[in-house]
Amino acid sequence: MGEAFEEIFAEYRRSREQFQEMQAKLRKVKASATSPNGMVTVTVGQQGEITDLAFNNRRYRDMHPKELGAAVLNTVGEARKAVTAQLQEILEPNAPAGMSLNDVFSGEVGLDAMLPADLLSLDGSSRSSPAGKSPSHRSREAHPADDDGWSRR
Repeated sequence: MGEAFEEIFAEYRRSREQFQEMQAKLRKVKASATSPNGMVTVTVGQQGEITDLAFNNRRYRDMHPKELGAAVLNTVGEARKAVTAQLQEILEPNAPAGMSLNDVFSGEVGLDAMLPADLLSLDGSSRSSPAGKSPSHRSREAHPADDDGWSRR
């Protein structure tokens, strides 16, 4: 019994250390995007909150307010996409086998899909997405930011 306990406790310590490393990485996540015309750069934190907004030239003064607003919103959206990609990279190794976090982040699969089937059967739940569809277990696909004009880092 003592040896089995030591093995379980050692596994617990390894898991705890991995979790702490993952938390440290998650706290550091941030991303920036620059609009295609280079006018605006936005940085967002791990929850998509804007942490920095910079107008890189004076062109914004001549823009119609709606055009300026659209440029800022689109750049925020691109920075948030970059943060999501970083989060997926950190979290994916800890996701259940066959589950795409992209599906979870997009809302295609509910978090209940991460639970073991026998646990769900205890309360009569069934695995489904928020929209009532069966969970999709697509493999994670890379979406490089190449020809769309956006600069992400």
